[in-house]
Amino acid sequence: MVYKFWKIENYLYKIKLVPLAIIVRAFMRIIFSCDIPYQVEMGKGCIFPHYALGVTIHNYVKIGRNCQIMQGTTIRRKIWKQKCTNNWR
Repeated sequence: MVYKFWKIENYLYKIKLVPLAIIVRAFMRIIFSCDIPYQVEMGKGCIFPHYALGVTIHNYVKIGRNCQIMQGTTIRRKIWKQKCTNNWR
């Protein structure tokens, strides 16, 4: 069910009806307690077995086909370059 709402949200975004996409996103956030932005690229057949309860996904994430995303999952994308240091010694 969450996937269908995301498809509607994503379609509205693609046809430049962003205010309506934002409304659908807010509805999903209230009803399902999840944050799945309309910019996410998600393959066909993705399922959320527990109605995406507590799922948070970053705006520009790409998710493949037939993915199963369980409750309480956070998926993020690194969008900046970060220098690794070993200062913990």
